[in-house]
Amino acid sequence: MDPIDPHITIKLPPEPPRPPRFASVRAWLRSRRVRMIFPIVTFAVGMVTALLIIVLVFSVTKDVPPVSMPGSSSQGSIVIQLGPAYITHIVAQALPTAGLPGTV
Repeated sequence: MDPIDPHITIKLPPEPPRPPRFASVRAWLRSRRVRMIFPIVTFAVGMVTALLIIVLVFSVTKDVPPVSMPGSSSQGSIVIQLGPAYITHIVAQALPTAGLPGTV
């Protein structure tokens, strides 16, 4: 048996050239009209898709009530809630001493 030398390069015959595939389609895609229209159509399709996604999201979430988040309170914080009548009373008392010109 004759050992095969691993450093020998065997040259293969060249492959025959392939026939052009989709030659008419490629020529049509390279035309000036298609190069102008394709980006516009792609942009329009993207905008319509985005609009449909937004409409879908709003139609699905319109029946869901908004989530109310309770106020975060850390230790030692004081929460004060005042009604409109009390605030009106305090403002009416403080206006004469505010130093505003004229009559209020």
